[in-house]
Amino acid sequence: VQNGETTGLLAARDSSLFQVSMSCGAEQEARFDVLVDEFLVRRRGRFEFVQTVNPGIVVPQLEAHIDVLSTETGLRGVKSSDVLGEPISTTGHSAVFAFTPTEADQRKQDEQFGLAVDLQVSY
Repeated sequence: VQNGETTGLLAARDSSLFQVSMSCGAEQEARFDVLVDEFLVRRRGRFEFVQTVNPGIVVPQLEAHIDVLSTETGLRGVKSSDVLGEPISTTGHSAVFAFTPTEADQRKQDEQFGLAVDLQVSY
């Protein structure tokens, strides 16, 4: 990170809860894919995915996309946090969410440091 390199860390707490931390240089794209196999235990009958977005500054073009795919059982009752809103596309087996706040949206939370939000999807 000291040299402006992109880094990532995946920490698993148990079979259904994990944390991903990423750091990347200016104007770099960060992407990670998470594959969840059906043998994992659901909590209260649902999987929950939470992605924290906290760049620490106002970002000119901030985008976060969450794609959920369940080929075995299909998706039933997909819910998301208010800040994430409704999916931009859905099928019986998938849902795609996009979070694209403008610079003005980011400044609403903090003029200097921008936003810090949790994007949540459960299914």
